[in-house]
Amino acid sequence: MNYLLTIPAKNEESSIANVITEFLEEACRLGIKLSVQVVDDNSADDTFSIVDGMKIPILRIESSSSLASVFRKEIELALLTDADVFIHVDADGQHRARELGIFLEVLTKHDLVLGNRMSTKPVGMPDINFAANNFLSETISILCGQRISDSQTGYRAFHRSIAEQVKISASFTYTQEQIIRSIVQGFTIGEVPIITRCRVDGVSRLVKNPFYYLKNAFADIEKLALELQLPLNRRM
Repeated sequence: MNYLLTIPAKNEESSIANVITEFLEEACRLGIKLSVQVVDDNSADDTFSIVDGMKIPILRIESSSSLASVFRKEIELALLTDADVFIHVDADGQHRARELGIFLEVLTKHDLVLGNRMSTKPVGMPDINFAANNFLSETISILCGQRISDSQTGYRAFHRSIAEQVKISASFTYTQEQIIRSIVQGFTIGEVPIITRCRVDGVSRLVKNPFYYLKNAFADIEKLALELQLPLNRRM
């Protein structure tokens, strides 16, 4: 079986090389064939040159995009490879490669596996962000009719069939939509408890303001609920 690690990156020169190296070393330890691709969202630092210097395939998006747009490009490129399983992680170094084996084990029973950060409060996550994450995950759980502990997690693994059949149409982020569409389309979802590390530079590039994040995420979710004609008792 072939595995592909796909990483979105924006101004992550301080961590991207370590993320790639750590996952490649863990794949070697697990005895699996792991390729890597990076999508650079118009970084202003040396992210692109660092990855390119490592001889890792990297696509540079010339104008800054939303996380949803970057994810769509990731999937488009991933489907051009021969990978059977896609592993998606963030470029900031928060995700631990040592947990990869657990993901792949759970993936033998499910189509999509999510890394659950929320069983305990993640190190470095402000209280307001923790509360917002739990609130949004509870909303997604009600909407889907299935308990989802961390609907915002970036650490996830999924079979090629998910990438081929679960389309992302959101304008802001892909995280909740991939979960909702997967369940509606009959795919199964598993979860793996994970422990995240603090960012190398300590600054989140997506959730700088949890209220801004909630506003935009909810706009995408409401639009998706209308499109899929989800029952009213599972609507927000």
